[in-house]
Formats: sequence, C-alpha cells, structure tokens
Amino acid sequence: MNAIRSGLVLKDRYVLTELLGRNAGRQTWQATDRQTEESVIVKLLTFGGDVQWDDLKLFEREAQVLQQLNHLRIPQYLDYFALDDRTLWFGLVQAYIPGETLKQGMDRGAKWLVADLVRFAKEILDILIYLHELQPPLLHRDIKPSNLILGTDNCLYLVDFGSVQDKAAAEGKTFTVTGTYGYAPIEQFGGRAVPASDLYGLGATLIHLATGRSPVDLPQDDRGRIAFREATSLPNHLATWLEVMTDPLAKKRYPSARAALAALEDLSTAARAVQPRKTSVVPGFATRIQVTAAEDVLAIAIPAKLRGLQINLDPNMAVAAICVLLLLGLFTLSPALLRYMPFLVVVPIALIFVVDAGANGFTDEKATFNRQVFRIERNFLGVFRIVQTGVTRDIQYVVGSSTGQNKNGTPLGIQVVMQTPDRRYYLGRRSFMGSTLSEREAAWLMRILQDWLALES
Repeated sequence: MNAIRSGLVLKDRYVLTELLGRNAGRQTWQATDRQTEESVIVKLLTFGGDVQWDDLKLFEREAQVLQQLNHLRIPQYLDYFALDDRTLWFGLVQAYIPGETLKQGMDRGAKWLVADLVRFAKEILDILIYLHELQPPLLHRDIKPSNLILGTDNCLYLVDFGSVQDKAAAEGKTFTVTGTYGYAPIEQFGGRAVPASDLYGLGATLIHLATGRSPVDLPQDDRGRIAFREATSLPNHLATWLEVMTDPLAKKRYPSARAALAALEDLSTAARAVQPRKTSVVPGFATRIQVTAAEDVLAIAIPAKLRGLQINLDPNMAVAAICVLLLLGLFTLSPALLRYMPFLVVVPIALIFVVDAGANGFTDEKATFNRQVFRIERNFLGVFRIVQTGVTRDIQYVVGSSTGQNKNGTPLGIQVVMQTPDRRYYLGRRSFMGSTLSEREAAWLMRILQDWLALES
C-alpha cells in the first residue's frame, strides 16, 4: 500500500484511475466503482509522518458530516474505510462531479460576467442556508475557488468538508484552526467561527473572480476591508453587497445566509438606497452625445451634427484631385470639351462635398447593448438605415482609431472600434469633411464601453 498508483484496486472495489491532487499525507483520486461502474472520488489519508491526530480527526469528521448531508449541490457520501498494510490508510468515497473548480477555470483564463457572479452567489448561499439551518448548524469554514466545482451542468458544487464544524463546537474552548488565508475572516483564526464567517469566504471568493486577483494581493482600506472597487467595474449595488459580506467585523456582515440572499435579490437593500434602474452618464465637458447605463443595458445616442466645410486632406480628397488632373489632361487633348468644364469638374467635386457633408451632418447613430447582443443603427435623414448586430460577449477590446493628422495636427477622423473574433464594429463616422466624434468624446465613449463590458483598458 505504500505505492498508491493508477490501476490499484482498493477494497476489491475501487479502481484508481487518475490522481487529482496531492499534499502532505493526502491524495485525491478519481476512481471507478466496480459494483456500479460509475466514476467516484476517493480521498486518502495516510496516518503518520506529517499527518497527526488532529488531521485524522478532521478527516473522520468530514466523513461523519457527509453521511448526514442531503443536498443536490454537495457531492454525496458513498463509503468510508481503513486499510492497514504496513501503512495505515483511511479512505473517503464520494460521488464524482464532472467539471472543473473555479480556480482551475481562472488558471486557464476564464472570465465571468456580472450575471454569472450573481448566479454563483445565489447558488452558494442556497447551500449555506441549508448548512447553517441544520441542528446544530454546520459551518464549512473553507469556502474558496478551489472548493467550488462548476459542473458540466453549469451548476456550482461545494466540496471539501474537512474544515466543517458545528456551531456548538465552535463556541467551545477547544478548536482546530482551519481555513485559507485571504478567504477566512479574523474571527475564524481565533477559533470563533460563526455563520457570517462563511459569508466572508463567499464574498472573498467572488471578489477574486471579479478582479482576477487573490484577496491577499489586493490592498486594504483604512478599516481593513478588501479594497477591490478600483480593480473591477462591478455595478455599485453588487460592490456594496460584497463590502458588507467581507466586513472585517462579523457583526457588520449580513446576520445569515438567508439575509445575504434577500439583500442580493433586492438591489435597493444591497445598495442601502434606492438606485435608479438607468442613469445618465454625463462627461465633464459639453457634448451632444447621450449615454444611459444600467447593469444589463447600455445605450449610446450620437445625434446628427452638421459640421462646417472644414477640409482635411485624406485619401478621398486625393482621389478627387487625381480626377481633376485627369479631366484637365482630357481638355488639353480636346479643347472643345472646355465648354463642359463646369459640369465635368465643378459638379462632381461639389457632389462629393455635399454627399460627405450630408452623411456627416445628417446621420444619427444609436448603439444599444445588453448582456447577450448589441445593435448599431445609422439613420440618414430618416430615409436610409443601416443596422449591424453582434454578440456582446464576443467583444474582445475597445480602442480608438484615427486615419492620421493633417499638417495642422487636426485628426482626419476618429472612431471607436469594437473588435470581435471575426470583424470590427465602429461608432462615429470619419471622412475628409471631418469626424462626428471629437477626441474627447471618443476617449469618453471608450472608457464607458470598457467599464460596462468589464474589459481591460
């Protein structure tokens, strides 16, 4: 038994197939149950060496607790055994949940939308309500990304009950310090874990998912709270809710998982004030552009604006100049055509100016986004309309684009560019007659889009 390896059969029943994790005296394996032909998880603990009585007590405690639990999002207890073959091994068998932990997801670069974070929070709070309302209440004490499995059914499962403790024991004099630094509140390391301690772990986990940074790598404010707001673009009501969840003082957190869930579902309670569903976003400068934003909707309106005949040389102007030169050459070969010069030269050039100025000055642009799709509409004088649509989560980045500058340093054209895997989408129109967006307006719209989409700038 000293050599635990793939293919080894334990209790003439469990065939070890894949090592999933290993640390001092512990191994976690995926295995096949010969009796049911189903995949299971086998957790092994070897007694001796780095493993002491406290570790064994926690392992046995986990097995005892799991036998009592019955929740769809907690892997089911199946078996517990001991093997004595020169080395004493203890085994715990649980149902196998296909999927990956949230930590594994972050390690491969996964990112989640605000709606995903809210759903995760509600699913874990539902589990905590079940645990905390048992008699006696059970405290998990080690909620963190590596203990949450996102199954292939897209549901979250809470695992690793090795740190679990009932509230009555937590209030006694004897305790074993458990938990993970950054996810466990200060009272837990003092042996005084309470239901709100699990809320702290959940809040810290969600902050990690939102920022991509472990709570220990984030700064703290003057009250010792995790200062995460500047590292993310979470809606204010959700950020406020997380601040309550992770308050250093247990008495200032939500009193129970049920209360935390109610606050999350009632956005006005979470924000401690009634928040408007949509708010106008106003820049610090004059602009005709109108922006309204909410958690799930963003609307940008760029009204038509007739610009003066400000000419900036760009490729279009260069083409017009070439046409004029070709016509002059034609006149040289055939002087009789001179009588038609006003029509052949002036009219086409005037037409170019009129069409371009009209397109710039009389075209309305509207862009609307929700968390699933977006739509960009351009409307010229209410007659011609161009509509583009795309998938919101496909937007990879937002940048500004310019064709360059003229000799006076004036940009020839500025647009906001949204890049998806297969194409680009534009806000604003540029041409030799000028641009419908100023540099300040383009920069402002870029920041709004980057924040709302939770993209890195």
